[in-house]
Amino acid sequence: NLPKKDVILRKKLDSAVKTGVLNLVDMKLKPTSAIWPQLGHESIVAKVKTLDLSGNPLKSVPVEVYGMANLKSLFISGCGCQYVNDMEMLEHATKLKLDHNDLESEKIGTLPPALVSLNLSFNHLSSLPAAFSGLIFLVSLELNNNRIDSLIGIELLVSLEEVNLDDNLLTELPESICALSKLKKISLARNRFAKHSVNRPGEQSIPAGLLQNSALDHIELAGNTGITKADIMSFVGIDKFLERRQALKEKNFSGGALSETGLFGLD
Repeated sequence: NLPKKDVILRKKLDSAVKTGVLNLVDMKLKPTSAIWPQLGHESIVAKVKTLDLSGNPLKSVPVEVYGMANLKSLFISGCGCQYVNDMEMLEHATKLKLDHNDLESEKIGTLPPALVSLNLSFNHLSSLPAAFSGLIFLVSLELNNNRIDSLIGIELLVSLEEVNLDDNLLTELPESICALSKLKKISLARNRFAKHSVNRPGEQSIPAGLLQNSALDHIELAGNTGITKADIMSFVGIDKFLERRQALKEKNFSGGALSETGLFGLD
C-alpha cells in the first residue's frame, strides 16, 4: 500500500487534470519530493492552469514548474525561496505570488511577460528587480514589507494602476513615476517621507506632475513621521488631485465631505 501522503498527492494530480487546478498547499513537499517529475507529464502540462505550492519548504522553484506553459496563475508563497530562475516560458501566466520568501532584487530572473498581478511582498528587495522591465501589462503590484529605497525603473510598468509600497525605506517618489498615466492608487505607509525631496533639493517629495497630470486618486502615507497633512496640502498639484477625488466621490454617490485624513492617513 502507498503511504497516505502519496495517495493524497495521486488524487490531487488526477483531480487537477479534470479541474485545471493543482492545490499542493502545506503538503510538506521538499526539493527532493517524488512529485516534481510528475508535473512534467503531458496531461499535467496541458491541463493545469492554476498551481499553488504555498507553504512548502522548497527553497527554490522546482525546475518542472518552469515548463508548465499553460499556467495562468502560480502561487509560491512562504516557501523560503532564495532565487527564481527565468519564467519567460510561462507566457500565459497573468497572476504570480512570490510573497513571504527570501528573495533579493538580483535573484529574480525573467518574469512571465503577460503578468497582470504580481505579489513580492515580505521579501528582501532593496530596489525594483531588472526583471520588471518586460512587464508592460502589469496592473497590480504588491511590494510591501521589503527594504526598497529606490523606485528606479518603475516608469517601465506602463499599465500599472495600483502599487503597495508600505513598510519600505522610501524617502520620496521619483520624477519618472509621472510617466505612469494609469496609476490610480499608491500606498506608502510607514516609509521615511519628508516634505522635501532628498535627490531634488528644494522640491516636494511627491512630484507635482504626478498630482497634476495622472489618474492618481489615492495616496496612503500613514506612519511617515517626517511629513504632515499640512505639508501635502501645500504641494503644487494637490488641487488637481483633490478635484479627481471629488469627481470619484460624486461618481460613487458616497456623499459627505472629503476628509484629508482619509486621503493620506495623516493627522
